Amino acid sequence: MSATVLTILEATVSLYPANEAGQPITTLPVWIGACVEKIEMRAPWKVATTFPTGRDFPKKHPLFQEHTLTLERIQFTPLPGMQSFLPTNGRFVLEILWSEEGNSLRWKKRTYFGVTISADDFESQSLDSTAGHMIEKQVFDAEYYGEQSGTGTPPATVLTNALYVNWVGNDATLRLYEYDTTTQLFTESSAGITTNRATLAYTGGFAGLFEVNFTGFSPARWRCFTQFARVNLAYREQVPPVSAVPRVEFWINRRRVASVSASGYFWANTIREETPVSSPLTQFEIYSQSVITAAISGPKTALKNIAVGT
Repeated sequence: MSATVLTILEATVSLYPANEAGQPITTLPVWIGACVEKIEMRAPWKVATTFPTGRDFPKKHPLFQEHTLTLERIQFTPLPGMQSFLPTNGRFVLEILWSEEGNSLRWKKRTYFGVTISADDFESQSLDSTAGHMIEKQVFDAEYYGEQSGTGTPPATVLTNALYVNWVGNDATLRLYEYDTTTQLFTESSAGITTNRATLAYTGGFAGLFEVNFTGFSPARWRCFTQFARVNLAYREQVPPVSAVPRVEFWINRRRVASVSASGYFWANTIREETPVSSPLTQFEIYSQSVITAAISGPKTALKNIAVGT
């Protein structure tokens, strides 16, 4: 296992319970801007080792990254009528904001999703802890994070989700489209980048139909009509195999949530045939004749009706 460790001596944190979609419930904060005296962010990789025939040395295969966060805070005895944070077995969203030492105008922020608590320990600050001050060490695990940085005033408390589409082909792996959560439209990440690759577009706007087309393949591999979402070959509740190229991948922050391959498959972790519910800031929403036909998010892909065929 290899690991990346980032230790910060002072930061502010905000903690929110997560809803079913994994997004923060900002109206029910646990902390907002709480001061942390020390925080450690560890990101070890799970690595598999093989020893192929003919090799003199083992071959390493990084599989996925884990995230562990340790927060240290001075714990004071709560005032009458107030309570400390009591860890639960729920899921949270944790935001960490810090500034560059000696330059408070340069800031960096990470927002961790899929956060669960794994430890809540206390220890005295010194041998003489007569004032009742204790150091509370809370250890959290997280699934993934989004990151922002800049100068001046930091942005809003909760990170705005980044929704985008990647191209995975024999020629390259690159960012193909940006998704606008306000207009629900896809825009090329750079002019002409979709040429000889793939296009995601509406025919006639929201009043028409939505298609995913790959250069050299016909007809469209995935189409959304008013009443159903059609894929050429099959829907699969699994991760696409490495051989499934070329393909386009739908990403929310650092999490792949769905893929469509030129071979005619739609891949996602969980696929449900149900009426999609609009939540435009947290998911990809596909419309046809101004009716939402598909909603692609981390927890699931909801399709109004499933159809297979050309």
